[in-house]
Amino acid sequence: MSTDSAPAPRRDAARNRGLLIAAAREIFARDGLNAPLDRVAERAGLSRATLYRHFPDRDALWEAVVTAPLSDIWHLARRAAAASDPREGLIEYLVGVGQLESGPTGFAGIMTTRFTRGSRLAALRESVQEEVDGVVGRAARVAGVRSDLAETDLALVSIALAAVVERTRAVAPDAWRRLLRLLLEGVLEPTEDQNTDKQPVLDVPPLRRNEVWRAFSG
Repeated sequence: MSTDSAPAPRRDAARNRGLLIAAAREIFARDGLNAPLDRVAERAGLSRATLYRHFPDRDALWEAVVTAPLSDIWHLARRAAAASDPREGLIEYLVGVGQLESGPTGFAGIMTTRFTRGSRLAALRESVQEEVDGVVGRAARVAGVRSDLAETDLALVSIALAAVVERTRAVAPDAWRRLLRLLLEGVLEPTEDQNTDKQPVLDVPPLRRNEVWRAFSG
């Protein structure tokens, strides 16, 4: 008797799980992390029963899909917290988060989504927040950054960026870059050798009126 392959039911289960994870990545990226799970099952071409057999609740599906990109943000924050120039570390963190959230494997609002207390994702995000707090604390003590900059200010920046990423992804995928530049103008103070012009990735034109209408109507 051949032992080279798993029984068909086991192969089918693995295939279905893979389809669900791929569908969840697509739906969560397009419609947000709180998108109805029925859409995930439909996109995967599977029944709701199959979805809940593999992932009994949203937390289980989130863990399968969101752990990797949230870990990427943790690494980004950790690098920024250790940057030799705290001001540039702050800029690089915010630019990096925007790039990750707007990218093909990113999810807008990942840092502001309410994960269940005690879950692995909640613990991971807490670790990210500890690093981010360090980024803000160091930056607020150097020239060229508002001395009253607080950790909660970055939360507001994250919320604003996430909203723009989510609404403009299909219309003007670089719109978040311009918004971040505008926000940084309020956070940073110009110095002789440090300014946002060192981040050409943020130098993008404003949205056209029809792009604003398409992104935010309906």
